[in-house]
Amino acid sequence: MPAGLGELSAPLRSLIEFLGIDEDLVEVAASASAPLNASPDREELATWIQSLPEKEKNNLLVAAVSGTGERWKHGLLRRFEQQKAQRACPSPTEFGGALR
Repeated sequence: MPAGLGELSAPLRSLIEFLGIDEDLVEVAASASAPLNASPDREELATWIQSLPEKEKNNLLVAAVSGTGERWKHGLLRRFEQQKAQRACPSPTEFGGALR
């Protein structure tokens, strides 16, 4: 579930209206959506970073030190959240086979 669904901007509200997305559906999704600027759980983030291969961690440190701005940080956090979401959503095989 993407973060920030409970804090939709005016343009996003207009898009929802334009696409004809049911307001109740958006409300239910928003109830399961984290705040837009919520920080990841520190322990969960540490465990994930520890699981990364050493070469990749070294590359990330170099990017952090030599990069300008926070682009590297946002990319890393996006990757963490994507992998976290993948772990939270069971695959079709976990339901006993392919979806029909």
